[in-house]
Amino acid sequence: MVNDLLTIKKIKEGDIDEFERLFKKLYSPLLFFSISIVKERDIAEDIVQDIFYNIWRDRERINIFTSLKSYLYKSTYNNSIKELKKSKIKDQYNIDEHLISNEGNRNIATDILEMKDLERVVIKSISKMPQRRAEIFRLHRFGKMKYSQIAQKYDLSIKTIEAEISKAIKTVEKEIEQHFKHI
Repeated sequence: MVNDLLTIKKIKEGDIDEFERLFKKLYSPLLFFSISIVKERDIAEDIVQDIFYNIWRDRERINIFTSLKSYLYKSTYNNSIKELKKSKIKDQYNIDEHLISNEGNRNIATDILEMKDLERVVIKSISKMPQRRAEIFRLHRFGKMKYSQIAQKYDLSIKTIEAEISKAIKTVEKEIEQHFKHI
């Protein structure tokens, strides 16, 4: 939270480097979050880019009192839902039922392919991690184990588990970002 306040302060002061760090760190995860809602990459890209544009444009007046990540995810969610509603209204008046049905099937197929592609990237990323970090990450993310349970299993401190999971998440995020940068 303290880091978020510092980041917000720097952005309010016009620190473009800080803004770019925030953008690089959260653009891809926010994009995939929006895609999961609106089901179309182009629309999701517009949504996330607009959010970052508005933050930069309104930086001097912006007041964020929650975590920055939570704020951005909430904004992405709200704007994605607005876009869905707008899209559904357009569909009701401009597109016949047959076209909507076929488009929905294409979106489902695209979603499945994207999820499988994302899964391959995550698995590849985990395979590049040191063995202990990969095991800790799998136990937490897929085994739903709490930090304290993992710490007890490996006879490590909770802080060590937090650090390992944090490093693992950064590795996965970087791999995802690299992968989708080339698409």
